[in-house]
Amino acid sequence: MRILACLALAFALGCGSSTTGPATDDGGPVSYPAAPATEIGGDRPAVVYSPSDYDAGNPYPLVILLHGFNTPGFVQNAYLQTSNSVDEKQFVFLLPEGLTNPNGAQFWNGTPACCDGFGSGVDDVGYLRGLIAEASEQYNIDARRVYVMGHSNGGFMSYRMACEASDVVTAIASLAGATFATEAECTPDEPVSVLQIHGTDDSTILYDGGANGGGRYPSALDSVRRHAQVAGCNLDAPSLLPGLDILLADGNDTEALRFEDGCANGIEAELWTLPGAPHIPGVSPDFSPAILDWLFRQSK
Repeated sequence: MRILACLALAFALGCGSSTTGPATDDGGPVSYPAAPATEIGGDRPAVVYSPSDYDAGNPYPLVILLHGFNTPGFVQNAYLQTSNSVDEKQFVFLLPEGLTNPNGAQFWNGTPACCDGFGSGVDDVGYLRGLIAEASEQYNIDARRVYVMGHSNGGFMSYRMACEASDVVTAIASLAGATFATEAECTPDEPVSVLQIHGTDDSTILYDGGANGGGRYPSALDSVRRHAQVAGCNLDAPSLLPGLDILLADGNDTEALRFEDGCANGIEAELWTLPGAPHIPGVSPDFSPAILDWLFRQSK
């Protein structure tokens, strides 16, 4: 509950040895550090979590968590507790920070709806691409399994990565975010699997779509359908899946809908609807692992 209170307040305030790894394409060896680094990114550092038994000879998935508006990365991670799964699920976890606007609030330049309100035009896609490249130099990252997940502003930024960095991103998961308002604003080079998670009582980013910061955003369902369409999925034949139990309430509390029929290259587009849930839902310890399981099912 203290974590939820901290998040709510944040929104209210401003809404060296090495070992030899696999060979490169030209036959030369790739060197990875035996002791994983704890920070990368230079002037815009990002914290890195890696398995305690990290083995440079094995390729690992990379998961990037993007925080919400005016919510530091460590608070976002404390809420979702994604880093707690690093050992069990064996992945490298990256926790970057958005820049600070003139009001002192951290943000990502996601879509026109969220959240570069002062028009800085910061190239966060380029920044995150750089982190993926640097992480791949420091760790043995499986390029077929690079995932971005985010909450609110971080969800919007995750969608932007799916639209503009589809060559390096395998799948995204967005909690209470949305994609661009129009199809013309999102032209990925290749399809990306998308998971949208959204509460029906979210009064900050509306489940049915709306406007924010001078820009419009589509509904949770339309965000998913848009990316399913890019993948060539049959939009008339979604699958209704068994309910999930990932919130604090007892029993199945999440409705799941998946577009998978006819999708290119095993792409999936899925919507988890949280009936009655607000912008910052109370999540159970199973919430983040369920998202990770979905992400790790996707591969290029």
